[in-house]
Amino acid sequence: MAITTLVVLAAVVLGLAAISALGVRRDLQRGRDALNRGKTALVAGNTDTASAEFREALDSFRAGASGSRSIWLSITGAVPMLGNTPDAIKAVADAGLQTADAAARLADAIAGLPGGLGGLAPTAAGLPIDRLAGLTVATARADDLTGKALAGLEAAPIEFVLSPVATALDDASELLTTLHRQLHAGSLILQGLPSFLGSEEPQHYFFGASNPAELRGTGGLIGAYAILTADGGRLSFSKFRPVESLPRLEIADVPSPSAEFSHNWDFFRTGVGFWLNVNMTPDYPLAAKGLWLAYREATGHELDGVIVADPFALKALMSVTDPITVDAAGTELTQENVVPFVTNEAYALFHTNAQRKLVLGEVAEAVLHGFLRDQGPALPRIRALLRAFDDGHVKAWSVDQSMQEGLAKTTVGGAFDPSGTDVVSVVTNSASGTKLDFYQQRTVTYDVRLQPAGTATADLRVDLLNDSPTSGYPTYVIGPYKTYSTEPGQNVAVVNLYCDTGCVLQDASRNGRPVELGHYEQEGYPFFEDYVRTNSGDTATVSATLLLTQAWDGDDTGGTYHLTFIGQTTIRPTTVKVAITPPEGMRFTSGSDALSLDGGRMVYEGTLAGNLELEASFSPSLPVRLWRKLFD
Repeated sequence: MAITTLVVLAAVVLGLAAISALGVRRDLQRGRDALNRGKTALVAGNTDTASAEFREALDSFRAGASGSRSIWLSITGAVPMLGNTPDAIKAVADAGLQTADAAARLADAIAGLPGGLGGLAPTAAGLPIDRLAGLTVATARADDLTGKALAGLEAAPIEFVLSPVATALDDASELLTTLHRQLHAGSLILQGLPSFLGSEEPQHYFFGASNPAELRGTGGLIGAYAILTADGGRLSFSKFRPVESLPRLEIADVPSPSAEFSHNWDFFRTGVGFWLNVNMTPDYPLAAKGLWLAYREATGHELDGVIVADPFALKALMSVTDPITVDAAGTELTQENVVPFVTNEAYALFHTNAQRKLVLGEVAEAVLHGFLRDQGPALPRIRALLRAFDDGHVKAWSVDQSMQEGLAKTTVGGAFDPSGTDVVSVVTNSASGTKLDFYQQRTVTYDVRLQPAGTATADLRVDLLNDSPTSGYPTYVIGPYKTYSTEPGQNVAVVNLYCDTGCVLQDASRNGRPVELGHYEQEGYPFFEDYVRTNSGDTATVSATLLLTQAWDGDDTGGTYHLTFIGQTTIRPTTVKVAITPPEGMRFTSGSDALSLDGGRMVYEGTLAGNLELEASFSPSLPVRLWRKLFD
């Protein structure tokens, strides 16, 4: 009789706990929806609406946090294993409350700016340094709150948690990890931005015009440069010059940013390549420091940083500026034609490479001046500026260590700093002495098969389609050039396949035939190198089979695989195909929105602008999980 009574009481408690959990779930859902609406309103510049939505989210998460501490959930939480679900619910509710608080503080700070978000737009007088103080304080507090929220989620139990709650916990952790990283970077950048913009004394930066029609690791070859001066928020440029006009030095006479940088890339920095090949590494801070050191050695001037912009940044800014006229070409440039003009069409209009580079530098200067002078609506100009910085089309490096720490955590910093349990990147550097990467279409296929104990095997393949012309352009555009390319339209690329720390190359092939690849490392991440020639109209293929020693986190009761694909700016967006097979005996339980189930695999296919993050969780069936846990 006593046992029966206990069973009935337990059933009643569990039933009441389940009812409480449903109420909490509704509160959390309302809070999440309000956060999303607030974010949309904030980006649109509707700060009053955003503040109201964030406060509604606060109320909802506060109710959820209170409900997660109901007596029935508390009683259930005291039961071993069974109590993991209430504890996870509590962690998600508390994290939501802190996140909503952070968002509300940011919205209030932006609403307090003269003109709201639009108050941060550049004006003819320069960038509004004096308006940053309140936003800097709010961002620092938001950074602290989201850090505490993330710590709470990381401390939450993950085993024996009901599937809907486990999914909510995974989603919240993934979103908060990204949000906290962004806010921490934003806090560091906002603290250093006044000084970066010359609030205390004028700051001078190497400003390079990058062209992805001739690929380099950070995006494109830096063909022209100017010195950008920031003085009290005002920006001004010196005359643009070809980088070849700088003194050509011997690499042995120039300090190196790192021994690894020298080992990997000094081979290419001889003769004319001294300046043109400084950014073959995909790690922008390394490339920028290398350029900064070389400029100091060549000129005796110590600059405050290095900034590089590509034509896609100009396209973003021209969405809110008037067209500009290139007198030397008799061409009017708009948002629609600026990228093809500066990366391709200009080649057929100018007789010399130096003349073309000067004109392209002048185009960049004219667009930037036009954007800074423009007095149109503020919010569209803010959005245009954000698009210019998005996906790494503007990259910046600063000698100020705190500022640089913040930049390195953003796409603007361009650091090779993957966050996944697995990492893939395909980086191509032009080796043909031509501008044929304008016509190159890259397709990257990655098929990873997860194995026990965190290991995996994977096939990485890149297809390079060369759709270039063989006539109608100067030889410095389509070749042949010296011994690098041997016929018109032939593209030659240094192909680097990057993988996760500890990965081992098992075999490789080029166009179906076995090939030996060079082996190097970038901050512990191996990469394998090949030289590939592709005639016009052909497709070259490089493939590698990899063994991964620690591709996922977890154990035999389940785990999570997180792929970071580090992209490279190209004229034609890279097509990426990913297939993930779970460990034998397990099935996927959740995955990033970009992933879809195909049989038992998770798959992705799309074109990239920037980096790609994919995450998928998996486990065996519940009885198997329980048995393995009890056995352990």
